[in-house]
Amino acid sequence: MMKKALPDNRTSLSAHHIKAGEYLSVDLQTAHEMLPIVQKITRKAVDDLEPIGQRLNNMVPADPRIAQVKVEYERVVKNWAGKIKRLGLEVLGLWKVGFDGGDGWYGWQYPERRIRFFLEYDAIFSERCLLGRQHETGTFVRMIRK
Repeated sequence: MMKKALPDNRTSLSAHHIKAGEYLSVDLQTAHEMLPIVQKITRKAVDDLEPIGQRLNNMVPADPRIAQVKVEYERVVKNWAGKIKRLGLEVLGLWKVGFDGGDGWYGWQYPERRIRFFLEYDAIFSERCLLGRQHETGTFVRMIRK
């Protein structure tokens, strides 16, 4: 994958187009600016998935309709993941998004209200570290493991 930074002269995030295989390298401020878009996309997918998940939970294991309901479930998740990737972000798990900070990911997961965690590129999502004040000014400091 290729990294691509937002141009300094951008007028809006929506004016920047991401090609397949590219992802953005952003600072924390830009990640915060992008978060409402990610939250809206994710909230819609969660809402779309809820009745499908309820149908699956109410079916007996031998129900022949399970395969079709699983296809619907996967379609919603893949659609969500595609939208997140088109923003230049990384899908780190179901409803988990990584904003590339250059040294690792600013990690967010639904239903968190803001980006508060950082994780290294090769770390698993549960190894996120709480962001410190110094990180907001450009100095990376790991504070607390979640």
